[in-house]
Amino acid sequence: KTASYLQEYEKIINNEVERELETIVHQDYSSEAQYVSIPDLNKLPSQEVFLYEWLSPLGFNRAQIEQILRHLVGMPGRVFKSRSHALVIDRDRVIVEHQKDPIKPIKIATNIEITTQIEAILREVLILFLSSIAINLRIICGIPK
Repeated sequence: KTASYLQEYEKIINNEVERELETIVHQDYSSEAQYVSIPDLNKLPSQEVFLYEWLSPLGFNRAQIEQILRHLVGMPGRVFKSRSHALVIDRDRVIVEHQKDPIKPIKIATNIEITTQIEAILREVLILFLSSIAINLRIICGIPK
């Protein structure tokens, strides 16, 4: 019974979020951009949930959404990007546009030559790390030095 009630509540919540999205997200058909007025966004009971529901299908992740929320006030011009979209915080609205040149994943070659300096640093770090593990094991096991 409880599970079915929760499913019904979820339907109601999803329906309300959809209605709010339809009300508050505007489409600029000339530029194919979407935007939300910051004053309208500030009136919402949960800006984070709203932004997540709006932006996650466009490729933005939760960490980006938290950053967007922190920069809504006093940070016009700030840009956030997903693989396919760019979000700009304007003075009075948040604008999302499809990127003309989407971000493509970078492939890094596995056979990169490491310079001798970097190799020496990596050796030192590895030695320190292994020494630390050895010391911790001695302490845990009660073995004297």
